[in-house]
Formats: sequence, structure tokens, C-alpha cells
Amino acid sequence: MPLLTFWLYRVIGWLIALLPLTVGIRAGRALGLFGYFLLGKYRRLALHNLAIAFPEKTASERRAMARLHFATLVGNLFSMEKITRLTGEQMRALVEIEGLEIVQR
Repeated sequence: MPLLTFWLYRVIGWLIALLPLTVGIRAGRALGLFGYFLLGKYRRLALHNLAIAFPEKTASERRAMARLHFATLVGNLFSMEKITRLTGEQMRALVEIEGLEIVQR
């Protein structure tokens, strides 16, 4: 089973890497939102933790926070699959570095 899981992860990562970065992030966010509704155990855990951390928030606000967390988490995982396969030049095209001269000194 671990070997199957490894290869499944590799194939999914390869497929995600084929997508443009923004498409991969959007797909990951959609999948994360789907996971929020599908994975009741983890949804309940997230809501429980949010109730402890933010007792002043309403239940509706905490549900919105949990949905955003699930979506952002998977979106970030998908973006990581793409970004780790970019060349240095492709990466520099995506980011703006401020204060690089300070670091280089």
C-alpha cells in the first residue's frame, strides 16, 4: 500500500505540474473546498479548534474561516507541486524581490 500511495502521489503531482500555476491553485482550492464538505471528521476538528481560538466569532464566521482554510491549504499544496518544478528564471518571473542588494552585501 505505501508504494501505491507513493506512485499515486507522484502521478498526481506530475499532472498538477502540467497545469498553469493559476489553474493549479484554483483546482486545489476547489478540491479543498470539496474536502471541507466531504471530510466531516477533519471539518469538525477544525471547527472545534477555531471555537477554542476564536470564541468571540460566531459559528457562521468560524465555518467561513474553516472553509477558507481547507481551500487555501490544498491550493498551496497544488502550487507547491508546480513551483518546485520551475527553473530559477521561471521563478524570478513570478516574484518581486525587494532589498536583494542588502542580502547580497
